[in-house]
Amino acid sequence: MAEKKVIITDSNYPDFGIEKEILGKAGADVTRFQCTSDSEIIEKAGNPDGLLNQYAPVTRAVFEKMDNLKVVGVYGIGVNS
Repeated sequence: MAEKKVIITDSNYPDFGIEKEILGKAGADVTRFQCTSDSEIIEKAGNPDGLLNQYAPVTRAVFEKMDNLKVVGVYGIGVNS
């Protein structure tokens, strides 16, 4: 199975060991950044298969630049992101 790339765009959790463990079992390499803008996500994330997001804006520009992107998950609940 080809390795997948998942980027955590930002989070205020102290570590991301749980994400690495769970997604690693599915063949994903997980990297975390602390992006504050859509342009920073585009610059740092490259072309991942998935994004995990807390606060950074994942805008149309992000989707247009990431051809491999299949899923975006959000830490939290609600619709204000």
